[in-house]
Amino acid sequence: MKILLCTNAFETVSNGPAKFAHLVLEMERYFPDCEVRVLTEDCTTPVKDKIYKQQLSIPQILKPLGMFLRMFQYHNKAMSIKHTDYNFDYLVYNNAIVGIWSGLCFKNTIGFINDDTYATASWKSFWGVNWTKGRIFFITEKIACKCLRLIIVNSNYLSALIQKKYRVPAHKVQRLYKAKGVENELPTKSNPVPTILFVKNDYLRGGLFNLIDALKQISQPFKLIIAGPHAASKQPILSYIGQQHQLEVEFKGIVTPTEIYDDMRKADIFCVPSTKEALGVANIEALALGCTVISTQVGGIPEVLDNGNNGWLVPPDNPKALANAIQTALSNPDLCAEKTKNGHIFVEQFNLGNVLSNFKQLITNLG
Repeated sequence: MKILLCTNAFETVSNGPAKFAHLVLEMERYFPDCEVRVLTEDCTTPVKDKIYKQQLSIPQILKPLGMFLRMFQYHNKAMSIKHTDYNFDYLVYNNAIVGIWSGLCFKNTIGFINDDTYATASWKSFWGVNWTKGRIFFITEKIACKCLRLIIVNSNYLSALIQKKYRVPAHKVQRLYKAKGVENELPTKSNPVPTILFVKNDYLRGGLFNLIDALKQISQPFKLIIAGPHAASKQPILSYIGQQHQLEVEFKGIVTPTEIYDDMRKADIFCVPSTKEALGVANIEALALGCTVISTQVGGIPEVLDNGNNGWLVPPDNPKALANAIQTALSNPDLCAEKTKNGHIFVEQFNLGNVLSNFKQLITNLG
């Protein structure tokens, strides 16, 4: 089985799709009968027989149409690779929309839908004057579901949503949980004050301000580490926090996965109280590294937290409930340890071997 994975994010590992692109290259180590190569615009230097560089040609004036123009250029490059260098059996796109043209031209094209951003676009105002980006992409993502042979999503929640919104048969939408290695022993925390870690590029969707509002309601010192948001967001975030003398803030901006994992090992609580989330891979990573997780009852997050057995779940946009959950976790160390241990055991199912085996099986089932 030969697979070519097309991904716009690879070298800059700041999101789930980019992380998966690196993980899937491990397939050959687990399954000698599989070969995987990557085609990406996000690499400095190609790697022979492994990483191909996609050179895009998109005029500045057409940048807003970049997603659509990519589909033709990725397809042309992929077919050139197939006919001259690497006769792959399956063409996989980390973004299903970019794979539309390949889906029309090459039978064995598979696409990932990694979040619910476009599927949850409202039809009520769709025909109004304001044609937003989200509504336009709703249509193109729906087209991708029709054109591609298989759509892979990252949670049961997203699977059900895609089937309903885009009217896709159940057999064509398959769930694949993403991977994270589980450490053998839970780390020991030694923070002078409770440390809470927030990691999310889109900090508004991640509910950062709700977390800040919750911490303002708790009359004890905290350290809040904020990772993910771009440096340009630092001042608006710090302005929102204001002069909270009991709150020490460390704004890290965009950091490497290695740094994030180190912070997860040290933090007392990992909290991203998202307003929308297809799965929440970061919650899996935090549980795997022995960090207590507090999050929200949205999207696929309850799947990761096993409906509250592995951490605390609160309603979204509810700082008071979030503050209560944080206080409960800190004042009940035995309960906190129990949930953290449950989570550590639970996420063993997300280990790399299982995920790659499931990925291979999804493709094998296509025949």
